[in-house]
Amino acid sequence: MMSPKALQQPDKQSTSSSLPILLKEIRACTICAAHLPHGARPIVQVGSSSRILIVGQAPGRRVHESGIPFEDASGARLREWLGISTAKFYDARLVAILPMGFCYPGTGKSGDLAPPRRMRTAMARRGVGADGSR
Repeated sequence: MMSPKALQQPDKQSTSSSLPILLKEIRACTICAAHLPHGARPIVQVGSSSRILIVGQAPGRRVHESGIPFEDASGARLREWLGISTAKFYDARLVAILPMGFCYPGTGKSGDLAPPRRMRTAMARRGVGADGSR
């Protein structure tokens, strides 16, 4: 059972000041590079004031190439379902995009995305909360 202290909201000022550092660390990460067929290119979009959190599996090949989350047919479909403009979708002050695996894992045996590496999934869950806090 969680303690009442664990359920408290994080200090907004400390979240706002540590978020840029955390995002810089994530974007510079190469821990899994040796296991990724196309190298490491972590893709994430989070802002301290984001009101919507979209959690995805992992970036696909097109997203890996562009560096922009959901820059593919699934992203167009998602924006349509949400009824949100491209400009608002890519505004980190409004929408946070956090994949379970930060990097494109290559393809699996059936041609779909390979599952995210367990190490990165666990680190993502531990390192970035829904509000961008550590």
